Amino acid sequence: MQPSSSAQSAMSASGQRILLVGGGREALDLLQDARKLGLKVVNLNSRSHFKDSFIPLIEHALITDYQDMATVIPIVLAMHRVMPFDQVISLSEAGLVPAAELAEALGMPANPLATVRMLKHKPLMRERLNEAGLSPVMAREGHTLDDVRAFMAACGGSAILKPADGASSFSVHRVDDPEQARVAVEAMRAAGLRSFLMEEYLDGPEISAEAFSFDGRHVVIAVTDKWTLDSHVEVGHAIPSSIDPDVRQEVVALVHAFLDVVGLRNGPSHTEIKLTSRGPRIIESHNRVGGDRINDLVNIAYGVNMKSMALAWLCGCAEPLRAPPPAIAGAAIRFFTPAPGTVTAIEHEDQVRAMPGFEDMRITVRVGDVVRPVRSSDDRAGQVIARGGDVDEAIVRCERMRDALRIVTE
Repeated sequence: MQPSSSAQSAMSASGQRILLVGGGREALDLLQDARKLGLKVVNLNSRSHFKDSFIPLIEHALITDYQDMATVIPIVLAMHRVMPFDQVISLSEAGLVPAAELAEALGMPANPLATVRMLKHKPLMRERLNEAGLSPVMAREGHTLDDVRAFMAACGGSAILKPADGASSFSVHRVDDPEQARVAVEAMRAAGLRSFLMEEYLDGPEISAEAFSFDGRHVVIAVTDKWTLDSHVEVGHAIPSSIDPDVRQEVVALVHAFLDVVGLRNGPSHTEIKLTSRGPRIIESHNRVGGDRINDLVNIAYGVNMKSMALAWLCGCAEPLRAPPPAIAGAAIRFFTPAPGTVTAIEHEDQVRAMPGFEDMRITVRVGDVVRPVRSSDDRAGQVIARGGDVDEAIVRCERMRDALRIVTE
């Protein structure tokens, strides 16, 4: 089922049934949005990610390993005969490819399965871009230390090693010399990775583009500035981006061309970009909203909830955006990264919540928990979100809130 813009205003989601694939804590907002739209939801999920809080918001739950398509497809086809689905949707990283496979099996692809697989598998995406001559980056798949050393010699310097289909900044390594290469390969082996993507190191700041596609017409809603640690883990975002307007225009044109090249047709996308000395270069992309609560920042800054829009558009009951919306505020998020150790106290929560511009705060550790060195997004201890009259004010407010909260470790 492909949404049709000409019929948006005449159609309602009330009574439609969707199959929502995957989702953990962040799926709760999506389920609440589905209820507001009058959608019936069947949640296909794993035991570890299904939450009791989902139960009042769904019609049925199918709890199984949804990566096992040989088992899942026959079950979903049988359910479809009894309770027909109008659309299959996922906005979670692990659910994107299974949702596309199920949508194809049911004859209702919102995006081509090949496109979703390409965005998930970074070497395939990089190969497609290089074939098209768009955002060229030297890259190769590697398996051994010798592969890394040969690649570094070929690209003439530093390289980035990362999983072919990883997320959350897991096991991303910059290597500048043979010894760093050895350490990185050993770390990836210890993490269970037998192959990885090698890319030339790209200089410059990193940003992301939050876009939405309407029957192949793309709208970049926001450009996001980001802050990262040396481990490449993101510790802050801000919207709207403060990049030069001419650079922003170049980024938007690149994202439009990129989404055309990979064949994305409908729904949200989150594309990460480096602003290099040779111009903007695509790092990776996903056919979902950005993680790290970027959707909340977009909603504050532009009044657009991309998750709600994804549900409404794919179910044929939303008007398409004709142009990017104007900014109405600034929004920023900062993540808590206390010193490694055992948490002994968490102080000044009430003080932070009373500060000007406070929007939300989540603390993901408790007294007695162990804080690890920040090597992936999962090692952060929570986050705080602030609003401002513009992005500079939002950043200042957010950093004051981050610094005011004390997570004491020893």
